[in-house]
Amino acid sequence: MKPSYLIFLIIYIVVSIPLIFTGFGEPDAWRSANTIRNLAYTFEYTPSRFPGFPVVEFINAILFKITNLFFCGKLHFWIISNLATFFISILGIYSFAKILEHYDVKNRLITILSFTFLPALWIASTSTVDYIWALSFVLAGYYAILQKKYINAGILLGLASGCRITSYLILPALVVIIYTKCDCFAIARNDKKIKFRNMIKFVVASIFTTIICYLPLIIKYGFGFLWVVNARPDIGIWGYKFINDIFGLPAFVMLAVSLIIYRKNFLKLQLNDAALVIIVFLYAIFFIVKPDKTDYIIPAIPFFLILLVRFFPRRIFISFAGLLLLNNFISFWTVDMARYRNEDKISFNIVDKGVILRNIELRQEMLRTVNNIIKTKMEDNAIVLTGWYRPIIEYVAIENNVAPELLSRYYNLVSEDELKKLKESHPVYYIPVAYRETKRAYKYKLDETGAKLLSVGG
Repeated sequence: MKPSYLIFLIIYIVVSIPLIFTGFGEPDAWRSANTIRNLAYTFEYTPSRFPGFPVVEFINAILFKITNLFFCGKLHFWIISNLATFFISILGIYSFAKILEHYDVKNRLITILSFTFLPALWIASTSTVDYIWALSFVLAGYYAILQKKYINAGILLGLASGCRITSYLILPALVVIIYTKCDCFAIARNDKKIKFRNMIKFVVASIFTTIICYLPLIIKYGFGFLWVVNARPDIGIWGYKFINDIFGLPAFVMLAVSLIIYRKNFLKLQLNDAALVIIVFLYAIFFIVKPDKTDYIIPAIPFFLILLVRFFPRRIFISFAGLLLLNNFISFWTVDMARYRNEDKISFNIVDKGVILRNIELRQEMLRTVNNIIKTKMEDNAIVLTGWYRPIIEYVAIENNVAPELLSRYYNLVSEDELKKLKESHPVYYIPVAYRETKRAYKYKLDETGAKLLSVGG
């Protein structure tokens, strides 16, 4: 290993420790944690969210059993599960580096740095979520295709799909690479029958592996688990998070201006670039159709970076990469989250802590808030509306041996009619996040219903 890459790896490990050691991550990560624990104890798999993420959740369930065996519950499992994601991310970084090397991309180290420390990717790499698992297997499969190891590539894509079913969106691009026999962007003239045979090997291996991964869900639910309908997010929040969490405002502005100035460079795209363009295009379309979370665009990022580093002038790409990295520590024109959480009002900070620093603070606040909720004394029959804190409360409460009857008092959200029924026999409390989510989802205000605010943070 080159000294520069070894230094990079050491830095990556050291700077990621505060994230790895502070909770599972976003609320969906805590949902996965509950599924992992239930699977480890009951051997019954009910996915945290449909259509399921069996590879990640089954592997973590095994790690959960091993952790309990050796540490007897004295070590927070999020350290182990976050470390598992972190080490899988190193596979993704290595595969990305080899892809850059294969394509003889210039400025490889700065491109790898941009990929590794892009805020959304860095956060996902230190959380118990499936995005980085899927992306790492995708990148490993992509590199296997370049090495003409088609069965291995199919297995890796199948594992990626077992982490996130949307990984299959990359299939057309990989088939294009097999057909063109892309080797440093030069098309070899191979017999069409051999190309077709290689494509069949790849596709069959990927489908077979995917079916194996999802077999517990197919047996339990049939194929109905594949159909998922989510509420459409607020377009303003979606746009803000896309700009802030992925790029940061300065980098986004620079990217938009540079794409306009250097648009003619992209007109030079050749058939050799088809795979990269297809991947970025398909995931961009998917994200536009389902903009539930900014993380959904993650699979396109490494391939988009390859296009940028190839078609932007060196000084422009390095400047852009610098702004991406800066967004981890200093952000501009961000929403004042403290005021938003406490007052449900939006105002902006011209200069603020970066995405990573804010994420560490958020993780710490989530744990504090949950512990405060659990410790708060209230009527035995009280109900508490907790919004997306519900899965976090469930995990922490069980870890702290909270009685099941007390755990049942914590609700996610309820409609106005459901709230009226609950109030007939229960005092109802809510935390600030439940107020915001209820107003957005059910179009009524909890403070106008007689429910009481529980001042515990959140």
